[in-house]
Amino acid sequence: MSCKRPSLSGRNETAQHFSDRAADALGVMLHAAALGNLGMAQVVAWVDTQDFKTPATYLKRSVVARDVLAGVERLEARERGGVMGTATRAIRAWRFDAPRRASTPPNEGDESARWLDADKFAASAADTILIVCPSEDADQIAPLVVGLLEDLRRSIYRQSARVVADARAEGDLSVERREPPVLAALDELANIAPWPALPAVLTEGGGRGLIVSGVLQDLSQARERWGQQGASLPSLAGDLVVLEGVRDPHTLELLSTILGEVWEPVQTVSEGESASYAPGGVMASGRGRSRGRSVTPQQMPAMSAGQISQIEPGTALVIQRGQSWGMIELGNWDQHPAWQAIADHINRTPPP
Repeated sequence: MSCKRPSLSGRNETAQHFSDRAADALGVMLHAAALGNLGMAQVVAWVDTQDFKTPATYLKRSVVARDVLAGVERLEARERGGVMGTATRAIRAWRFDAPRRASTPPNEGDESARWLDADKFAASAADTILIVCPSEDADQIAPLVVGLLEDLRRSIYRQSARVVADARAEGDLSVERREPPVLAALDELANIAPWPALPAVLTEGGGRGLIVSGVLQDLSQARERWGQQGASLPSLAGDLVVLEGVRDPHTLELLSTILGEVWEPVQTVSEGESASYAPGGVMASGRGRSRGRSVTPQQMPAMSAGQISQIEPGTALVIQRGQSWGMIELGNWDQHPAWQAIADHINRTPPP
């Protein structure tokens, strides 16, 4: 079980204190639930009722974890309420029945269970999990999505390591990861999937069986979620697709910098006036005008920030590995043969 650290809009020390203590308490309760093979329904109940004694019974061998719970329980009532209120906000996603069922271990023979075992998923040929979240529920669902992503990341990394080790044992040095790799296609990345591990996954995930395709409105969202690392996400990603409508100046300047510079011929025109003089300073032949043209190469942005901001609807700027780029025309998803085949299969499949 994993849980995203509670996120708070306030940045003062009191809010941070509540956030840290809530994260500690939740972490211990989640650990207790895992040891007891319990689900999130029990964790939600412990948090709601401020029950510290029941989870402690599953932590007989963990003195530190029991001390964390005891420390929160001994807080003054108002402070304890603030800590557990923060914990409650962090697990709001589990107020919905579906997330509770999906995070509760099934009883043997229970056909209605929707339990996802991350290790079994990573070891199978499956590579698709669909999560649909209304935008108005994004803040509540985000901790669940991040917890799921983190569990899957660890399981996929372990599975890739096992696959590589087995191949090496048989003398095959060509295997580098789990195949096929898992694609995490994350729309509204900053709101629905504010994954703390994202910068690291962009750097190392491809070689360990996990590929990320994420969507951001602009880098202002990334800076707010991931700080300085968020500002550099484009340099960590392999390929970038930029659609129309980007207005954030920092994002536009960074994209222009990534595209680099090119040598462009620049024409300059010069004009001058001349006169000739006889000995003694007397003008001999009047004044004349001269006009000259010259072309010199100068380094210019391959695409300026202003040009990127004016990308037209129906087109996109594609940057591959920061080395090559170009403009492409976009088509409707149902015009692509692969998606047409999927849509046709769905239409032919009778409902359950």
